Amino acid sequence: MKDLKERVLGACRPDYEIPPDMINNLPEAKSKIVDLAHIYGLKADLDQDNGYSFAYQLSLFFPTHFQKQIIRSQFSIYDAFAG
Repeated sequence: MKDLKERVLGACRPDYEIPPDMINNLPEAKSKIVDLAHIYGLKADLDQDNGYSFAYQLSLFFPTHFQKQIIRSQFSIYDAFAG
């Protein structure tokens, strides 16, 4: 049993690489968030209250937007309307 444990622990290779950062500074991240928020009609004032109001807007926006995407992705195999 001890031999199996040692083989399993020895099989782990900790030589993985950390993925590269796309954005590595806070001002650039804030700028990207504000740009993306305007696309979806959200007001992203991150400096006013540390982003809490934006997080609240996002929590209200996401479920409705996701539901619309689900409805758009559904399709009927058979035509529902008589021609």
